[in-house]
This record gives sequence, C-alpha cells and structure tokens, in this order.
Amino acid sequence: KIATVHAHPSDVNIFVTASNDQTVKVWDIRKIVRSKPVHMLRHTLAVTGAYYAPTSPHTIVTTCNDNLIRFWTPQSKDSRVVQVKHNNNTGRYITNFRAVWDPKSSAILIGNMNKKVDVYDPEGNALASLSHELCSAIPAINEAHPSLPIIASGNGSGYINVWG
Repeated sequence: KIATVHAHPSDVNIFVTASNDQTVKVWDIRKIVRSKPVHMLRHTLAVTGAYYAPTSPHTIVTTCNDNLIRFWTPQSKDSRVVQVKHNNNTGRYITNFRAVWDPKSSAILIGNMNKKVDVYDPEGNALASLSHELCSAIPAINEAHPSLPIIASGNGSGYINVWG
C-alpha cells in the first residue's frame, strides 16, 4: 500500500513514494525500468509519509511507525540521513502522523499525542512545540499557509485549530 506520492518541487521527472513495505523510493520517470527506483531508503516499519522540502529540493522528510522522523538527502554524495525520535504510534483511531514542510522555511510540522504540533529543522533540532488549551484533540493533520505565518491543524473530532 502506498501512503504518499510527492512530486519533486523543481524537477518534473522525479517523485518520491512512501509505503507500508517499509521503504521510501525516489523515482525518475525517464529511468523507470522493471519498477526499479533510482534511490531507496529502508525503514523498520511502515512509512506513513515522504515529502520533498520546498526550499531545499534534495531533502526528503519521512515519517515512520518506528517512532522516527528522517531527513534524507538521496541525491547528495553521502546520502545523509538525520533521525529524530518522535512518538508516531497513533493507533487505529487516530490519523497517521505525517511530517510536512512549512513552505516558507526549512522547518517541518508534525502533530504529537500530547495535543501539540512539533516543529523541527532538518538537522533534527526541536524549534517549537505549539499548544493551546482550546486544542482538545490530537492535531494529526497539519498544513502551513504558503505566505502568512499561519498553521492549520485538523483532528479526528472534526475540528480545525489555527495557529498564528
């Protein structure tokens, strides 16, 4: 099962997939032969998301059920992977966490089980943890506005929290 497909922000031939087979694969449509990716990163459990950074298009953030967020640069010489511990075990009733990029910066956003939104940089440093007493459910889905300093978070209770 494929969890996410995300197009490279500046190369129309490249996309990345995340899947339940514990892999993240980078594909080049010019080189798809016998379903072989051009790059692959193995994880230890199902991968719930993989997205290219809008401001640094060679960096991919992945979210996995092994409680790690990974920042991967497959096109670099050293194919560096930075890992950050994060409780990604949402169980069966909470939407899977997926780390997403803030399009205005190099930061990622991801919900946590304590009803907060965590913010990290690609080096794995925690930049912030957003919380508010009115956030009454786990903010599993997050999206940053492309130009305004606003983050919207959705949850399984049907509510949206707006952070700004």
